[in-house]
Amino acid sequence: MSQSIVSLFRAGQSARICCHQLLPPNALRLLIPLVLFPESCPYSFLLAALRVPEQTLLTLITESQSSALVQPFFDEVERMNKLLELAVPGSQREQHLRHLRRIMTDTMAACRQLGLTIVSLRRVGYRLQPTILPKAACQRRVQTRKREIPTA
Repeated sequence: MSQSIVSLFRAGQSARICCHQLLPPNALRLLIPLVLFPESCPYSFLLAALRVPEQTLLTLITESQSSALVQPFFDEVERMNKLLELAVPGSQREQHLRHLRRIMTDTMAACRQLGLTIVSLRRVGYRLQPTILPKAACQRRVQTRKREIPTA
């Protein structure tokens, strides 16, 4: 995958684009399972997303999770589960997760621009959730946008 653009749409009678965000290839690979499993996305899902072919990830978005077409992703998830379980607690496990955490830093920064926050679930994985802003910050944000919009 080359650089990708993620667009956030506002639902309603006519879907409108709220914002766009450019993502590096591996950041998009991590965002896909986070969007599909937002409440709790285990490390094994994220590591698998970094290892499977691009076409498998795209199929994961478009097909039912029970489809045979997405089975290679879940096979890789099982391999990653075993890898993490067999790793000696401490250094070996950390080595496997270090690369994931580096890429997650880019993914977190991109998601902030989309109004999303990625929260670390200690020793489990990550969760994707809407960014919660204090009411005063939301009002300042709206006022700033109104000033930026030129009037005819």
